[in-house]
Amino acid sequence: MRGPMEHLCLAGDIDQDFESINLHSNQMNHRQKKFQSLVNQFTKEMHEVSTKPNIRSEPMVQVMEVLCGPQSELTKQVNNMGYRAVRFGYQEGDVATKEGRELLFAKIHACNPKHLWYSPTCGPWCAWSHLNESKSEASFQRIQGLRDENLYQLALGLVLYRHQVRRGCHMHWEQPAKSIMLRTPLLKEVIQGTQVTEFDMCRVGLMRDPVNQLLYKKGMEIATTSQQFYSQFHGRTCNHQHEHQQLAGETIFKGIRIRRTEFSERYNRKFARALAKVLTRISCAKEVPFAFANAFAVDTKRRSSASSAPPPKRAKLRNSELIEPAEMPAKRRRTSGKTPEAPSMNSLCDRICSQISQVVPRVGRKEIDQPQILTDLQELFHEKQIVRVIACKGTERTIMPPKDLVPDEAPFRRAIIVQRVSKRVLVEDQWEEWKYLSNRQLWRRSHPCFLNITVFARNPEAHDPSVASVRIQASEPATAEQ
Repeated sequence: MRGPMEHLCLAGDIDQDFESINLHSNQMNHRQKKFQSLVNQFTKEMHEVSTKPNIRSEPMVQVMEVLCGPQSELTKQVNNMGYRAVRFGYQEGDVATKEGRELLFAKIHACNPKHLWYSPTCGPWCAWSHLNESKSEASFQRIQGLRDENLYQLALGLVLYRHQVRRGCHMHWEQPAKSIMLRTPLLKEVIQGTQVTEFDMCRVGLMRDPVNQLLYKKGMEIATTSQQFYSQFHGRTCNHQHEHQQLAGETIFKGIRIRRTEFSERYNRKFARALAKVLTRISCAKEVPFAFANAFAVDTKRRSSASSAPPPKRAKLRNSELIEPAEMPAKRRRTSGKTPEAPSMNSLCDRICSQISQVVPRVGRKEIDQPQILTDLQELFHEKQIVRVIACKGTERTIMPPKDLVPDEAPFRRAIIVQRVSKRVLVEDQWEEWKYLSNRQLWRRSHPCFLNITVFARNPEAHDPSVASVRIQASEPATAEQ
């Protein structure tokens, strides 16, 4: 039977553990919001670069390396084989800055690489960091801070992956084995659209220590969109028929003392040559990325099943019905005497329309990015997570989604409408899943409006119960630290 002091100590330990778990959960929520903000920011920057008239088209590039060393062996071997390869490392531009990313995006748009080889910094996500963060709270906070500083590399990788898949070309994302980067939920879209190729460098590249010539086992994981690449390298792990040199301590390379972990990050000639042979043999015209192949398989199955039965009549699109804001479901709140009463749906809509009407021009569309307005819109449409908002005056048609908006990023749209004559503020009664519509259906005749405010949103993540009350913030600039 525990005494009073033991109960107090036990209660203190439970409170401390609860506070620690709550702190870690808040960090993950903050990281997810920052990551999505960076993805939106980089997507917008890439679209802006593509519209610039001064981008000169270059000869087609077979392989482009991103975040590589200044003398990367892969680019050298592809060029030696008679193909064209380019590199964009830290000497070409710092992608942590907007200027560096603009140089990268301009290079990608100019040379249209068939294969993009992406090798972001693995330090904060590697197995050693995963082990060290469990040693103490201070170590955990330090490593979490390093991951936040390098979060821009994950966001940039997702934007580049979407660009390559959209063009029907390939992306290869390199990380050492047991790195948790390719396991983070932030990269769920990349994980679902690729296959992870696992192999050991002692089998594929015969990587040896420059002093004692012992092989390095070093495992590798490459998330690839190419089935040929996957089948060529996956499963080529160590056969345990030779001795290994552990990746610890230092070695001497070309007369310079260097850490073995740093030396193993450089591709040796044999490994780079093996990669180059496969990447130059893959034809994008014959092999599309996994995301394209899966969509084609589903479409083929749908067509074959439809051919055996009479085609169903397609329902005609109808204009959504308009309802009063008061008829929308209100957000459930805790009842407390200290909590101020939430504004009614009518007053909230009136405030949103009044604020947006002041910033929208008389002619043309405008994207709304004011934090307070976005916060009010999220409060109004609390059952979804708002991604983008477009407003326009004097229109009689539905508002098209932004050109740089990926359908899966925000597949639903819904409008708040100020009627042209009566000036009544009304809301569409349902969400429209616009990603299945043609361009003609996306921009069809709708209600005559004095002001149309269309929000593009997605379903909240199931594992994040706080997403319904998320507050949209302006895009955060990427940190310049690495």
